[in-house]
Amino acid sequence: MFSSVSPWATGIKHGVIWGVITILVSLLLFILGMDLEPWVRNLGAVYVIGVFISTIIAHRKNDLGGYINFSRAFSIGMIALGVMALIGTVYSIFYMYALQPDIIEKTLKLQSIAMEERGMSEAQIRAASKWNEPLMKKPILAVMAFFLYAFFGAIFGLIISAIMGSINKPPDGYTVPQE
Repeated sequence: MFSSVSPWATGIKHGVIWGVITILVSLLLFILGMDLEPWVRNLGAVYVIGVFISTIIAHRKNDLGGYINFSRAFSIGMIALGVMALIGTVYSIFYMYALQPDIIEKTLKLQSIAMEERGMSEAQIRAASKWNEPLMKKPILAVMAFFLYAFFGAIFGLIISAIMGSINKPPDGYTVPQE
């Protein structure tokens, strides 16, 4: 009992919406000079949770007549997340090359300061920085951001889809929407 209503339109629409939201928030934080604050890294989780919940709710309510199963919930969420992550990756390339061309140096300096505050010695800081250096290249950071969204999105998506999608049969009288 599967709906012939495609999840792609809703998934792409919500992925674009959340992609634009991530860009606007990032630009606002950049303008306010808060884009390198430590708490900003946690916004990615908020975006992932938001994209899954809003997309599942919209698809369930508007396209499927109020019922969605786990696999459909997960797949529509991953479609939206993929679109959002792609938009976010393109923006992060623009951000690193145009808005913050010295992002690597600033990030390394902030990491050194944080390690000093934790009481690490100069030798420990140099050793830790040596491990980070190969990964601190702009193209690598952009690709890593995409795959981190995908990885953590899948984990959050499984949890959210398990909560929001039903493993039970649809209620009596439910008819599967068709295009």
